[in-house]
Amino acid sequence: MPESDQLAHGVLEPASRELSGRTVLVTGAGSDLGATCCLSLAKLGADLLLLDRKKRLMEEVCQQVDDYLESDPAIIEFELSKAGEADCQILAEGLAGLTRALDGVVHCGLAAWPLAPVMNSKVEHWHQIHDREAVRPMVLIRSLYPLLKESGSASVVFCTMSAGRQGRANWGAVGSAFASLENISETLATEWGAHNIRVNTVDISSIPSALRTRYYPGEVNQKPESGEDHGLARALGDLLRSDSTTSGQRMTL
Repeated sequence: MPESDQLAHGVLEPASRELSGRTVLVTGAGSDLGATCCLSLAKLGADLLLLDRKKRLMEEVCQQVDDYLESDPAIIEFELSKAGEADCQILAEGLAGLTRALDGVVHCGLAAWPLAPVMNSKVEHWHQIHDREAVRPMVLIRSLYPLLKESGSASVVFCTMSAGRQGRANWGAVGSAFASLENISETLATEWGAHNIRVNTVDISSIPSALRTRYYPGEVNQKPESGEDHGLARALGDLLRSDSTTSGQRMTL
């Protein structure tokens, strides 16, 4: 059975510490979604680099993952929403001083946006949302290409939402931005495959988070139980381990 099919059917279980020795950068690490990703990666043994706009947002995450790591995660203050191409290049140069190579990047720095019917939406909001959710993540990952290439077996995971895979009423600008991110992921997977850099997307819509609460305010606000990640650890373990071959796929938890 192909890896993507195994993952979709929940057959694969993460082996203990299967990401040991692999360095992974997590964007949006200070959010509750980012914390869930970091905890899952820490349990799998990855060495973590945490990136978010404020140091204080990541300090609590460091405490949560401390018991699973041999060394403290690196904390990197970087505001992607205001970063240009030059800023991303400076970031990449700084990361090169922390690690020889990046074995993985998990982008979960997603923002919550107001939803509106297409006829009631503002054109400037479409530009803003597409820039933040699709263009800037692409610019960031592109700047990290030399570090990813140095790994010899790197993996990029873009977190996304189901509205990017099926158009829905009121989700026009947001859903199309995620759809763009899905396409960017598949494009990079094709272009970078020769350098053994894999690129995939994971739909995190099912994970209870502040992001989901903002988009589905009618739901009962429930935080995930301790250790519950709705299959995220299994997905990350499969996609980020050095012997994975899965690339250009749209995964769903």
